Amino acid sequence: LLEQVRPFGREEAMETLQRNLEGDGAVAAAFGDLEAFKAPVAAASVGQVYRARYKGRDVAVKVQRPDVREQVTLDLFVIRRLASLGSNVPIERYANQFRSLFELIDRAAPPFIEELDYEREAANQRRFAELISGCELVAGTAV
Repeated sequence: LLEQVRPFGREEAMETLQRNLEGDGAVAAAFGDLEAFKAPVAAASVGQVYRARYKGRDVAVKVQRPDVREQVTLDLFVIRRLASLGSNVPIERYANQFRSLFELIDRAAPPFIEELDYEREAANQRRFAELISGCELVAGTAV
């Protein structure tokens, strides 16, 4: 996964938002000013982030790159296939905690898939905010 990559197009972002918010006009209804979606404030390999207003509050809107889930799944499949070619490599020389390249890949894959689940990320952020609610030194984001 990479940070600071080129953003994908506004049209693709709007299509993704419309699809996920269920319908034409849903983005305008939710956020009002569509100028917020003119350019992202950050872009990475999985998606990009826009600054917008929702119900009178400043929010960050994450939009997943089109087809990124399929691409990550395909990449992991290819890595597993390559691992099968290298199954005779003595993995213990490189990572004593893994019995095979397959085990290494199978342990490494879930975080890549979890990175694509924005609802899970939102739930984790809400839980974090609950856990630190009494702490004045740390602030969590509202989701």
